[in-house]
Amino acid sequence: MKNILLSLVLLSSSLSFAGWEYDILNKRLLKNFIQRETCTICCEKITSKLTLSCKHSFCEECILEWFERNSSCPICRCDQAVFYNVELLKSNNLDFQKKAVGTLLILMSDNQVVKNEIRRAGAIPIILGLLKSHDNTMRASSAAAISRLAFCNSKNKKFIIASGAIAEIINLLESEHELTVANATGALLRLCGSSLKNQNPDYKCDLNYQLLSLLASKNHRIKINVVLAMEILERYKVTNEQMLRKVGAIKILLHILESKDFEVRERSAMSLRKIALNSRENQNEMVTIINLNEDLKDKIQYKYPDLYNTLFNE
Repeated sequence: MKNILLSLVLLSSSLSFAGWEYDILNKRLLKNFIQRETCTICCEKITSKLTLSCKHSFCEECILEWFERNSSCPICRCDQAVFYNVELLKSNNLDFQKKAVGTLLILMSDNQVVKNEIRRAGAIPIILGLLKSHDNTMRASSAAAISRLAFCNSKNKKFIIASGAIAEIINLLESEHELTVANATGALLRLCGSSLKNQNPDYKCDLNYQLLSLLASKNHRIKINVVLAMEILERYKVTNEQMLRKVGAIKILLHILESKDFEVRERSAMSLRKIALNSRENQNEMVTIINLNEDLKDKIQYKYPDLYNTLFNE
């Protein structure tokens, strides 16, 4: 009986040892693969090395083909969906870029972790670049992505504004593509709106200074688009009237009334009247500036009677 028990114990030990040896062998093989920079997908030396966010490396062709079927790392199985789609964004293939932006829009829906991961992966500058695409769908999707990245995420909002996105988004407002204009408007409102609790007022200040610098541009089309953006912000009660006075936007709008471009003058007059109607302080500042320039006052009375009556007869 003892011999039988001893035999069973020895057999069990040998099996356990064999299992342990097998596990060690697997780990050693994997370590050798990594040390020799061998792709664990094709088992060949890595060519066109692509390193994932988890630090595992593969042949670029192999891993991109792998990701078409599975978004996780072949070695550690951590999710690489953001990494894969950012790689697609970097390509010069418009179809790949459209697919990537569409997927990222889905991934970041109500998910702040993913939004932060997208920022850290360096995707925001690429998406901002796609706002200049000649493809309407690409521009519309990119504007939607910027809007979603900024929503309830102060770091993304600050990064996007600092990257000069406002100018590009404003330029989209004159597009004939309705979805592009709608998404650009949404992005503009998200970037300067008060959707965040305890929002740092510097973000709104940065935005208004950017609007001011664009408003001072010599390009008439840019001026028109900036004035249009200000009208949109005013309509949604986003623009801070005190900040507009602080950055000198009212003075510049009054100066634009003397522009040679008819459309620029008309838009400026409309915006000035709206700003005056919404704030007695704004109205007083306009009157003070205009009273220092009799020629400007006469021009406003003759060409823009609605604005003149708002300022001097109400």
